Amino acid sequence: MPNKPLIPITTSVEQLLELLVTIIPGAVRHACYRHHHIVSNNEFEDICQEVIILLAKDNYHQLREFRGESSIKTWLYTVVRHYVGHRLRVIRKATYFEELLPDSAICFPKQEIELLFRERIELVRRALINLSAQSQILFELSLNGFNDLEISRIIGISTDAVRKQRYYLKKKLIKLFKLTNF
Repeated sequence: MPNKPLIPITTSVEQLLELLVTIIPGAVRHACYRHHHIVSNNEFEDICQEVIILLAKDNYHQLREFRGESSIKTWLYTVVRHYVGHRLRVIRKATYFEELLPDSAICFPKQEIELLFRERIELVRRALINLSAQSQILFELSLNGFNDLEISRIIGISTDAVRKQRYYLKKKLIKLFKLTNF
């Protein structure tokens, strides 16, 4: 039985882009999940629009790269995952507020506090990504007010193990924060 083409041969690049626009939001959500990146609604919409622009720029050059060796959805998810990964690497290289010279930027107190808060949240998020899955769950459950007995039942370990893991988790986070001057 001959293989059916994944996309009809008569499909134009513009029609293909229209089809992809419906798939892009799911691909962006998946890519952010894969990169452990929590996005706001505004950032999510920005990424979706940036992907559409990426696919349409240079006379649909990126779309013309699709060779049909996989489904269009798989190809799009891969393109979006690579784009989001690159975007996050660029953001992580951004200059932090503490690195700026005193006269290089004018920030009002409210803006300064908000900027420092966002930087600290990012440091915490990066530190948590480096933890094991069980440590992340323990941290989240502790943060949400679960006691040792409840956590031990959820994770499936003894309460003593919960206490020990929390102790070592706390030590590890303190060490990470000292290294980053948190």
